[in-house]
Amino acid sequence: MWTWKLRSSLLVIRRAKTGLRQLAADRPNIGAVPGHEAAGSGKETRNDVTAVGATKLLLTPIEAAEQLAVSRTKVYELMAAGMLRSIHIGRLRRVPVDALRDFIGDMESR
Repeated sequence: MWTWKLRSSLLVIRRAKTGLRQLAADRPNIGAVPGHEAAGSGKETRNDVTAVGATKLLLTPIEAAEQLAVSRTKVYELMAAGMLRSIHIGRLRRVPVDALRDFIGDMESR
């Protein structure tokens, strides 16, 4: 069932909530990989395999700032001062997780 509303010169089309479940059940799984069953069927899908045990080795400066509980600007200042190691990959700058541990160790020893 469809409902039609005119809101600020835009036509908004909505489906009734009761029909959504039925429509989803009738529709084939459009994004499915052939030979892979749906999640929860006992077999692992490709997405389940990549999500299990995935840990980042390199962090963006924003992610490093979140881990250190400081601002992004402070992380860039620490990198510029040579207190926090970072690497360049093309134009990208990444902070190794070990560099965060080293930085914390250096700060504790001061």
